[in-house]
This record gives sequence, structure tokens and C-alpha cells, in this order.
Amino acid sequence: MCHSSAWSPNLSFLSLTLAGVLRTINSAMTRLRSKTHAVAASSTAKSTAKPRGVYARKLQRNHDQQRKDDEQRVNDFALKPLVETEKPLARKTRTQRESYWDALTMYLEIYHPNRTVDEIFVKLCEGGDVLHLIQGFFVSYITNSQVERPSLGPEEYVTVRQVKCAMTAMDIWKSLCMRADSTVLLNKRAENAQNAQMYILHTKKNVVGRQHGEVRKITEWIERKLAVDFDLRYDQTFEKKEMTLEDIMCFLQVLWEHAQHIRCSPQTRLSVHLMILLAGITGFRPCEVLGLKYSQVKLEVVRSPRRPQERSLVAHITIRRAKRELGKVERSQKNIFSFSIALNSSGILCPLRMMVAQALHNDAFEVPYKSLQEILCRPNLGNENTLQIRWKPSILDKSIIPITYPSYWETFGRGVLVMGVRDTDIRLYALRVGAGQNLDGTLTAALRNYVMRHTGNVFQKSYQPQHFAHDLVSLAFKDHAGDNSELFSMLRNATLRKDLGAPIYPKKEDLQKWKQRKDLTDLKSQYNDLVSQSSTQRPEAKAIMAKMQHITEVLSELRVAQLRKEYFSKIDRLRELGEPLPAPVDHINPFRTYNEKACLAARELGLALSQTTQLNQMEMSAVTDALVAYLGHQPFRIRAILQDAGMAQSLPDPPVMEVCSKPSSHGSMQQTLHVSHRWPTVSRSRETQQSQQSHPLSERDIRQTLSVPCVHQ
Repeated sequence: MCHSSAWSPNLSFLSLTLAGVLRTINSAMTRLRSKTHAVAASSTAKSTAKPRGVYARKLQRNHDQQRKDDEQRVNDFALKPLVETEKPLARKTRTQRESYWDALTMYLEIYHPNRTVDEIFVKLCEGGDVLHLIQGFFVSYITNSQVERPSLGPEEYVTVRQVKCAMTAMDIWKSLCMRADSTVLLNKRAENAQNAQMYILHTKKNVVGRQHGEVRKITEWIERKLAVDFDLRYDQTFEKKEMTLEDIMCFLQVLWEHAQHIRCSPQTRLSVHLMILLAGITGFRPCEVLGLKYSQVKLEVVRSPRRPQERSLVAHITIRRAKRELGKVERSQKNIFSFSIALNSSGILCPLRMMVAQALHNDAFEVPYKSLQEILCRPNLGNENTLQIRWKPSILDKSIIPITYPSYWETFGRGVLVMGVRDTDIRLYALRVGAGQNLDGTLTAALRNYVMRHTGNVFQKSYQPQHFAHDLVSLAFKDHAGDNSELFSMLRNATLRKDLGAPIYPKKEDLQKWKQRKDLTDLKSQYNDLVSQSSTQRPEAKAIMAKMQHITEVLSELRVAQLRKEYFSKIDRLRELGEPLPAPVDHINPFRTYNEKACLAARELGLALSQTTQLNQMEMSAVTDALVAYLGHQPFRIRAILQDAGMAQSLPDPPVMEVCSKPSSHGSMQQTLHVSHRWPTVSRSRETQQSQQSHPLSERDIRQTLSVPCVHQ
């Protein structure tokens, strides 16, 4: 009894607790069942609801036909499973890789006909013994890179090896590995998917792997053995320089004011000027600006924010970046760069004025504007602050800078030579280096890298000139070292040591001496035989003339370099001794001169562009009209336009050399050279044809130099 009575309270407490737990469980189950029914009802409602979106609506229509098409597509995909494909490459990169691949193929066909290129790289990945074949190819390639080039003597030709740097061999090896990895090894990875990692060639040093060891062996052999055996240079063969504002202005002045020594068409001269300005602004690569289309330039007349009654012209330019990965989905707009330029009062440093002149010459405007003044004054802005000046639809795909890279490169090199710079190895790359130096510090590092389209590491590695232009003494000793900022700013100029009196042509005696060369004599005889039988238009005759032209150009380049070295050595000695310097003499062009009107017109334009005073709106319009006339081969109109604006400079008429032929006493034609100082009268068709020639030495120059007759059919 006592035991029963003792447990009775505990049992009743336990029963009450269990009852509470059961009620809680039942309540939870009820709520869970309610949620389950709600979800099921929601799902049923969604399944019975109408589909939303274009895809859902299209999918509900024509089920049978879409099902049939889908089955066919899926079956086609099943027959062609997804495999790794070759990445798209730029044409230049693909051409370079193919040329090295063909060279290796030819080497194996000649010396190891039982081996193939595909086999070589497959064995390389599998650990086969093929390294000795690759080594043999590199030795053969460098040995056979020797070519015969014309020489000033005593021998007519000297042997020159084209591969001079170890970096060239490294680039060849990298190109071969990349070409193999994207073709033959790509197919091996598709065939053997389980061991795909075995057939990957890594050329980067930070990649570790079995196959990378074979690549590294060749890389180290090139650096430590091949370069030593062939005396290949480990460093770059040129000094990295920058072109400053003063250098750019000096070049542009010489481009126009010494046009008689930089022979090119008006279109080429204007395009080179515009290319130099755009490259100097942000360091654009030539391939980014060459071929700039009208569709990439948006022109607007804008009301002045300070003086509402005045207007200005603005161009919004869109540049498509180079060195971008092809065939890749872009989630940013880093490959497109847009910026604006406006008219400025500088004569020679206004790229927009050059663009407007080109557009007026091409009649590119939808409204037929005839001058810059009309573009600024004719439009009615109304209540708005801007108005877009539209192009003709037919011209949108045409280039506003119609020039090729070879013409740009040749004209730039000739201009550097005429400037009298001692070190003529100033490259177009110097413009990009100089622009990077201008942007560095002016902009933040992030904006600088965005404008120039590279990283900070690349800027530090590739865009620093070899000569450090800052005053380290002033940085270290502050005010105690004085202020030499202007001096060191001048020391940055690549054209600091220039002399316009330095020779730029070979001498007449050199031309007479070259006529006695055996190679030119033989070629001249072959050419005369061919043209006597047919005409100068025969392909074989053109090939011989081109070879004669090449030899003469190489000899002229070598002779000019020799004369400049002698000149600077002599003139520097006189300067050191403090003796009087010889009076400057005019450069004598031993070759035929032509189109003196265009040269004089370019000189007058150059003097007008180079005025130190700021141009007003009337003078800006006059300069633009003069540029349009220059592009249209109208030299007399240029002088009239500049005279009306009060900008004409007094220039002597250029000497005109005319060759007159008359019968001699023995019956042959005798040629007499007459020199006069007057404006030559050249027909428009002939003037246009002559101005389009931009090569330093034309075919007619070679004929005159070598006394080759011109025989027509």
C-alpha cells in the first residue's frame, strides 16, 4: 500500500506530460499537412497556368514539327560529340606560326625524310628521344639565315645573318609549341581523352608538369648553348626612347617645311600628320588608328559654355583596341575606347582640323558643306546646345585616314633622317612610350592603364625609356641642388642633338661609281634586251627594274650613313675646338626631282601651320581650306587662300630642272639641263600621278641614274 501510494503522484504527472507531448506532435503534423497541401495546390496551379515568356509561348505552338526538328538536331549533336577546338588567331600571329612550321617541315623533309613534324611533337609529349632533331633544326635555321646584301666595297656583296638575337630563337620555339598544341596535339587529346593532360605543351616557366620538362630543356639549351655558339645577343638591339611634345612638333615642321626632301603624296603627308598627333595623344598603336572609318567618328557643333553666341566643333572618336582575344565573350567594354577632341587654336597640333579637311576633300557630309566656317555658322542650334553633323551613308565604311602601314613607316623614317637626328633609330614605338610618360602622374595609375590598354607591370617593363630623365640630384638634395627642371625637361627630347645640315643624299660621284658595278651592269643589259623585244610593262622587265631599284636604295642608305658619320665627326671636332663652323649648304638631290609645285605648297602650308601665334577662327578656316586645296592638288589656290588671310609667307620659287633634247652633230639626241626659278606648269593628270609616288626612289630615278632607256610598246 505504501509502495502504491508513493508512486501515484509520479504516474499522474507522467501521464499529463505524455498527453502534452502528443498534443504538440499532433499540432505539428496538422501544420505540416496543411503546408504540403498548399504546395501541392500551388504546383498544380502553376502546371495548369499559361506559360510566360517568348520561349514558352513559342514552345506551345506547332509541337509536332518542333519535336521532329529537335530529334534531328539532338541526333546530329550525338554523332558529333563536343571536342576541344582551335582558338581563333589574328592573321599576323597565324602567318608567323605557319612560316616557322613550314620551315621545320622542310628541314625534316630534306634531312630526315622518315620523320614528320606531327611525330616530333607527339614523341616530345610522350617522352621520346626527339630533342636532337629540334636542336638540329635551330642550328640549320640560324646557319641558313645568312643573306647576301649589297655593299659599298671593296666587295660588291657581304654576307649578313638575319638572326642576331637569342629572343628570335625563343620566339621561334614558342611559336612551334603553340602551333603544335593547337593542331596535332589537340587531335591527340580528342583521341585519347583519358590521358589528355599528357599532350599539352606548356611554354611558361611557372607551369610544372612532365611534358613541360622537355620544353624547358630546349629553352635552356637556346639560352645557354645556342646563343653562345652563334654569338646571339641577349638584350634588345635598340635603345628605347620617348618622343616628347618638342620632338613631335619638330617632326611635323620638317614634314611640311622640308617637303622637297620627304617625297610623298599630299594624302600621305596629311595622313602621317594626323597619325602622329593621335599617337602622341594617348599612344595608340598604329593598327588601332590605321583605317579609322567615318562611322567611328561622330562630329558635333557645340555651343560654347562661356560665350553662348560662339560655337566650337567636337569629334567623338571610338577606337577598337588591338591585342584582344578573338572568339571570346566579353563582359566588359575594355576593348572599346571612346574619347573626344575639339578644335584648338594651334596650327600644327590640331588633329580635328586635319579630319575636317579630309572630310571636306572626300565630300563626306550629308549637308554639302564647303568650309570649316560654314560648318560652324550654318547650322541652327535652336534651343539645344549641340547638333550632330551627319556623314553620308555611303561613306561610313570608308577610311578617314587612308594610308597603309608601309607608307606611314617609310615617311616617318625619312622625316627622322631629314631632321638631322644623329641616332636615326627612333621608332614609331617612341610615340607610345612618350604618351605613356605624359599620362603617368597626370592621371591615376588605373586611368593610365585603361587609356593605354595594359597593366601596371607591363607599363613598368615596356614603357620606360632607357634614359632616366629626372634630376636625381635635386630629388636627393632638394633646394640645395638648385632648380634644373627646365634643363632636364629639354634633355628628354630625342631630337636634342639634331643638325639639319647632316647629309641626306648620296653624292653625284657615288651614282657615277655605281654605274660601274657588275651587278647593276648585268641587270641593265638584261633589262635593255627585254624592253627592246617587247616593252617596259613585261613582268620580267618589271622584276629586273625592281631589283635594280632595291640595290640602288640599299647603296644609297649605306652611303648616307657613311657620310653622316663623317659629317658629325668633323663638325663635333670643330665645335670642341671652338673654331668657326662651315656655312650651311642646301642638300643636293642627285636623283630626279618632280612636282615642285606640291613641294612649295607643302612648305607654305608648313610655315602657316607652324606660326607661334594662336590662330583665330578666320585663320583656322583658312588653314583648313588650304589643306583641302592641297589634297585636291591645287597649289596656286593655297597661296591665294593664305594671302587673303594674311598668313602667306614669302618663299622663293623652287628651282625647276628641265631636260631638253636636240639632235647632236653625229645624229643622236643630246640632252641639255636647264635650271629656272619659276612655277612649273604641270598638267593636273600628270601632277596627280607624280604626287601619288611616295617611294624614296622611283623607277624613273633608277633609269636616270643608270642611263636606262625608256622603251614603250
